[in-house]
Amino acid sequence: MEVYVYVFIFGSGKQKTAVDRDGDTNPTWNSQITFNVDKESAAAQILVFELNCYEQNGSDKVIGQVFVRVKDLMGSIEGSLIYHIQTPSGNPKGKLYCMYEWKGEKVAEALLSPPLPTMAVVTREGG
Repeated sequence: MEVYVYVFIFGSGKQKTAVDRDGDTNPTWNSQITFNVDKESAAAQILVFELNCYEQNGSDKVIGQVFVRVKDLMGSIEGSLIYHIQTPSGNPKGKLYCMYEWKGEKVAEALLSPPLPTMAVVTREGG
């Protein structure tokens, strides 16, 4: 199983990790994805991780998704979280380990009054 992830905030462009060709059912991407986040609209923004299985014939298939409210990530400058992956049918299947960090000109104030803080996300699936 060769898996990659599209990571995006609804309404923004998708960013893609590399395809993990070695991890089989426990892929690791160790990719950094960066987003500009508007503080005022963060409460309504949803961060999406869309796990896809790479197919040689080009018909890649969505195998799971994780939905995260951006406001849930705004309580600290950095952190790591574990989310349950949902299959397209809605069943839980595995876990996504995610590390995130808010960056800005003044990191200590990044969550209080940034013009456009950025969020870096590193992902790894387990399980």
